[in-house]
Amino acid sequence: MKFSMTLDYDNILNQLFQVGDDGRIEIGWAKSREAVGTLDGLQESTLFSDYIMEGFVTYYLRLVRTADGCVLEVRLTGTNRDQYIPFTVRDYIKWAGIEAEFFP
Repeated sequence: MKFSMTLDYDNILNQLFQVGDDGRIEIGWAKSREAVGTLDGLQESTLFSDYIMEGFVTYYLRLVRTADGCVLEVRLTGTNRDQYIPFTVRDYIKWAGIEAEFFP
């Protein structure tokens, strides 16, 4: 599944993600599992941990440049809460003030 956004890659990257004090990438309440220290790692699939519906989940995110802006790809890992992940990522995008179109 993916979210298509029309802002350019660098704007999306800086509005939606940040690097925490521990070097892990953050989006909303989710954090990357590995401390990478830079946002450059999002060009490859990056594993995130999140707390959704009273339980921990993991999923992969990848931000890809397109001719029209960029696409945030979401890859699920088979948890019992996978169905809630698209709604959570959508909320993180909205909280950042970004409009996105969802493609299942």
